Order: sequence, then structure tokens, then C-alpha cells
Amino acid sequence: NIDVRVVNLRPVISHDGRFIVFVSNALTPGNFDGNANAAALHADGNTEIFIYQIPQAPDVDLTSGTEVAPVDLSTGTFTQVTSTPASALPRAGASGTTPFFALDNDAPAVNDDASFVAFVSQSKTGIPGESNADGNKEVFIFNRLTGGFVQVTNTQDKPPTSSDPLGTLVFNDNPSLSGSGSVLAFISNADIGTTEAAADQGNGEIYVANFSGSAVSGLRAVTKTPHLLSNGVDTGVSVNLLNPGRRLSRDGKLLAFESLANFNSDGTLPATPLAVSTGIYIYNITANTFTQVASRPPSDQVDVGERWPTFTGDSTRVVWSSVLNLKSDGTALAITDTTGLNLGDKTQVFSAPVSALNQVSRLTNQPNVFAPLQPFAADDIRRLALSLTGGLSGSDTGTLSEVFYVLTPNVTSETPAPSPTPAASPAPVSFFTGASSEPVVSPTPAPTPPAVTGLAPGMLGIMNSTLTLAPAQRQVDPNNAHEVKRRPPLPVELNGVSVSVSGAAAGLYFVAPNQINFVVPLGLASSATPQPVVVFNSGALTRTSVQLNPAQPDIFTSTNGAGGRAAVLNVTNPCVAPSGEPFAVTTTIPKGSQATGNCASTDTETVPTRLLIMLTGVRGITATNAVTVRIGTTDIVGTADPLAGPIHFIGPSLTPGFDQIIVELPAALAGAGDVPVIVSVTTSGGTFTSRPADSAPHTTIQ
Repeated sequence: NIDVRVVNLRPVISHDGRFIVFVSNALTPGNFDGNANAAALHADGNTEIFIYQIPQAPDVDLTSGTEVAPVDLSTGTFTQVTSTPASALPRAGASGTTPFFALDNDAPAVNDDASFVAFVSQSKTGIPGESNADGNKEVFIFNRLTGGFVQVTNTQDKPPTSSDPLGTLVFNDNPSLSGSGSVLAFISNADIGTTEAAADQGNGEIYVANFSGSAVSGLRAVTKTPHLLSNGVDTGVSVNLLNPGRRLSRDGKLLAFESLANFNSDGTLPATPLAVSTGIYIYNITANTFTQVASRPPSDQVDVGERWPTFTGDSTRVVWSSVLNLKSDGTALAITDTTGLNLGDKTQVFSAPVSALNQVSRLTNQPNVFAPLQPFAADDIRRLALSLTGGLSGSDTGTLSEVFYVLTPNVTSETPAPSPTPAASPAPVSFFTGASSEPVVSPTPAPTPPAVTGLAPGMLGIMNSTLTLAPAQRQVDPNNAHEVKRRPPLPVELNGVSVSVSGAAAGLYFVAPNQINFVVPLGLASSATPQPVVVFNSGALTRTSVQLNPAQPDIFTSTNGAGGRAAVLNVTNPCVAPSGEPFAVTTTIPKGSQATGNCASTDTETVPTRLLIMLTGVRGITATNAVTVRIGTTDIVGTADPLAGPIHFIGPSLTPGFDQIIVELPAALAGAGDVPVIVSVTTSGGTFTSRPADSAPHTTIQ
């Protein structure tokens, strides 16, 4: 059971990338031991607002493939903004009981340089100059440069009346700031300065205000809406929805929100004021006008619960998520209508110019997801981040939410041309395996085995073309390719070039005008039909396709092609560096070192030699009984138990696209001489093999 739950929540980052603001109930979030500070947590344990200043890092051009140099985040500084007594002390968790802590300070929002931090607090004391005797949620702004606080709202809960016997708990929540910090928006049910009829009061309405850095002015309600009733009884559900996060455009002119209200362009309501589903609206603060973004769901459909509408950093486009099958003009169609942008009723991210909301485009093509996606857009629509479950293929059910980066190229030309009719065949691009350059042949008509019919997820691949694939040659620094030290493991842009396979970004090792070396995205699923491959080269888009097999072993060679020497090392002795050919079938090592790693023993033992084979194309294979290694004419067949069988390991190295197999040599191979090495993998009802004997790489067995 948890005694006191320690949390770090609701992080927001400034536009300049220098500050992260978050809430935490840790006393010192940078380095905190809850057990050592248990007494202090028991005495308070509520959340406070903190600012973390990120150490300065030089700007880099992501399109070039340049990597940001490592930054020691421990050198950053923390500033505690609030220090308030807890509204309630923490309570321990138990079986069936969630541990409680007071979320007293919450919902931070920042302007571009985090000089202003807006937040919500239900503390009664502790913030200089505050007035909040009833402890409801009030909006505050902290000026980081002066250290001063400004209380934006000062509201009181409504006591019970004959018409409202329970009274009304007042809230002010989810503040959002413009880039300069001069415009503020939030949602409130406090009826601040309201002119609404009494029957409509107490509903959550959206407010905007101006902020000078030391004072708030022009506080006014944007919406005026009635309650949502059911059989004449107030449901308590807010008609308007202002999600946490950036809902104001950076220029402070536009506000995105959701509402059940059927707003006219001037904000008034028609005879039927409320719809049965929420719509997305953009409120133009200067013009005082409302514009709906895309259609509400048809009567037989339900959209995802929250669409998280927001703006690009240049304030020119609105971005949101939806499961609707939207037409390019924003009309919602039947989920089977092929003229729509989103067949299949799955959550995608959409965008439209704020000046032309009837020009909707889909930014993602995520399968198997019906859940809210919260997009975080960069300055333009080319880059955004979001989190989702299910992996790239959407099929990894039960997985935790992961962060994804979406890159949308700015296309100026396409090959084949997309109109008036797309070409029947893809662009002239040829694919090869990445270790030995074995050609990938078309899967139809059925080729003669063991011809390579496709690449595999996580595999190193090569594409060649007579078309221009890159403006010039560029290769990744080897230090910028690592499965652990870099995320993503490889750049997804290199010299203005990016590659996608089935909609997922491929890692890039090398680009040149007629060749690209890349790694097939690991999260993709294999397919019996060719999958789309798109190459973007500084505005020029090339479309082609390649089949994805569940595995396609390909051994690295000294020639990077047919024949040559196999990339094989003797890894039997853990006490010395791996050695190359020739190999004996046995190796003498310090006694017991193979099992323990202890190299201190002066006694020795002779054990079967273990060879490490470096290859690509088996990243999705973990079962050693799926693997057969043929050395010469001897088949070494893996078993289910890697400790008992001759195939001891199959899995990734720390280098993207590079895999490893560790195989134990049988005594029968003694004196085999110069022999070919072939790897076969049997999985998903098929067998996939590296180069055949006549072109396979060789090694020498003494």
C-alpha cells in the first residue's frame, strides 16, 4: 500500500524551450526521497507549482539530421512558485482505496518565455495578496521576472436556496495564455459580471481577459449558454468544454473550444440552442465572431470524447483529433464513404487553415485507435507530437501510452503525379537488403525460392533509383545511431530527406541523389501485400512500395554484397575481446567464466565455440527454435530453451538495424574449412533465408 502518493503532473514547456512548469507534491522535485521525508509529506503533501529552467542547448537544424548534443539536465534549476498549506492532509491507500493528496495548485499555463505562469489554486492562504476564504478554484498569474502574483478571479460558492437546495460549488479552471502573455482565457461557472438570465446562470462559460504583467483588465464572458437539461432537470454537465493546455493562438487573436451550443456567428443562440453532440468552435477575439470547425457527428455516429483543438505556433492553422470520416470540406460522412479522409471510424489528427476551414486535411493514419489523441503542434503543421497506445500498427493492445512525433512534409511535386489519375505502377525505385545488397523481387508472380520478396520491420534496407532521392550525399555520424542513447535511434530527417514506410518514419543512415540506406520502422506489422513507401526530398515526393515480411535474415559481409567473408566473431571467452576467423570448434577459457563472468580463475576448461553472427532482418524474432544456422552442409537447429540448445541468442544489438545470433559449433564441423554461412527463420507459416550457398558469405572452420 502507498503511504503518501508523490506526483509530478501537468508539465508544460515554454515556446522557447527553456522552461518546464509543472505541479508536484515533492518537496524538492529534482532529487526527492519520499521515505526520508515522510514526516514532512504527512504534514502537508499538497501540490505546488514549480518552474524548471532547462540548461541552454544550441539550436540545430532537424532537417539536416544534426543531433542535439547531450545536456546534463541535473544542472538545471528549480524554482518553487507556490508554498501553500494543504487544504487536506494526505491519506494512505489501501486495498480498494486510492491514496489521496490535495491537488491544491494545478493547471499551469505559460507564455512563450515562461515570464508569466497562469495556474489555478484552491489554497486559502500562502499566495501573497490572495483572497479565497472558501477555498474554491481561483485563477492566478505569477510574473517570473518580478516575483509578483496577480489574482485574476475572486469568486464565492453559491449557498443553497429554495430553487437550488444543494448550492453551487464555483470553479475557475484551465487557463490558457497567448504567446506574449497579454491575453488570458479560462472557463468558469462563477457568472463573473454576467448579464445572463437567472435560469442560465451557473453554467460553465468561457472567459477572456487582458494582462499587462501586473494587472488584469477587460475580463469578459465569451459564451452565454443555457444549462443542459434532461426532462427539465439540470444534468450538471457543462455545455462548454475548454480543455487544459494551449487553446489560445500564440498571437492572442483566436480561441479554440468545444460546445454543445449552436452558436450563430455573433455568439447568439438560435431557437434550438443546444445540439446533442459537441462541436468545435474558433472564437475570434478581435472580431467577436464564432466559426464552427468541421461538422458535428451525424445522428448515427459518436465522435471521440474530447478533440483537444489547438493551433500551430504561427497561429495559421487549427489542429484537432476526431474519429469522424471527414470530407476535405469538413463535412462528416458515413464511416464507409470512400470520399472521406478517415474510413474505418479510427481517431486521427486533422488540420485546416483558420482562414479556410473548408480545406481539411488528415495528418495521421493511425489504425485501430478509438481514443482521444491530444496533438501538440510546432510553429507550423510540419511537426507535431502526440501520445497514443497500440504502437505504430495499433495492434499492441494493452500497451502503455507512448509519445509519437509526426512529420508532415511540405510537398511541391509528386512522382507518380497524383492527378488527374494516379499512375498504376509505383515510381522506379529498387530495394535491396541492407547487409549484403540482395535484390528484393516482386512477390507476384511467385518468385523462385529463396528469392527475397520483401524487407522486415526493424531491418536495414537500401533503395536505389534513377530519380533524385536526395540533394546531395550525407551520412549519419556513427555516434548518432544508438538504440539506448538516442531517441529515435536514428534521425528521421537527413539533409532535407525523410522516408516513411506504411506511414511510419524510417531511420536514415545515408542519403545520396540515387541511394538511401534506411531502417524499416520496427513497430510495423508484416503484410502479404506491398506497403506504401514515400520519399520526401526537399519538396519532391516519390511514392513506391515494398512488401514487409515477418523476417528476412541477411548476413553482413566484407564485400557488402555477394560472397565475401561473413561478419562472425568468436564470443566464447568473456574474458577477452571477440576474435575473428579462423575458428576452432572448441575454445579454452578460464574455468566457470562463461556462466559467472568471473575471469580470476587460473584453471581452464575447453568448451564448444560460440560464434556471434552479425545480420539484419530478424529484429522481430525472439524464439531461438525459429532459427536454423547452416555452416557448410551442417544445420544447427535452435530449440525452445536457448540455454540447452545450440542457438543461444537471437536479438538486437545496440545499433539500429543490426541484429545478432549466437550459435554453438558442433564437433562435427571440425576441419570443415572455408564454408558458406546461411541463416533461416521459420515464422508466421513461412521460412525466410539469407543468401543461398552460391552467393552466401563464407567463414573458415578449422
